[in-house]
Amino acid sequence: MNLPKFDELPGYSQPIFVDVIVEKRILEHHRWCQEEWAVIGVICGESAADVRLTKIVESSAGSEQYRWQGFSMQLFADDTESYYCNLMAEKPGW
Repeated sequence: MNLPKFDELPGYSQPIFVDVIVEKRILEHHRWCQEEWAVIGVICGESAADVRLTKIVESSAGSEQYRWQGFSMQLFADDTESYYCNLMAEKPGW
């Protein structure tokens, strides 16, 4: 029996390489935490052998932004409706 390769299955998509922008904010008046991290952006990237921090994008009083490279993601045809609903929502889900 000849089974199709994974990348030949219906709805399969090639990986999309992305870089992730992460911000670190210093919390001055918090009892248990000294800093808070949040993803603030995702941009198209290049294929990388491994995930790595490339540089500090921006630095100001109380916060720093870092660009991480080497991530990949895949979108699938059977999840199209979910992608659309998430994009159209006032507050997208994670």
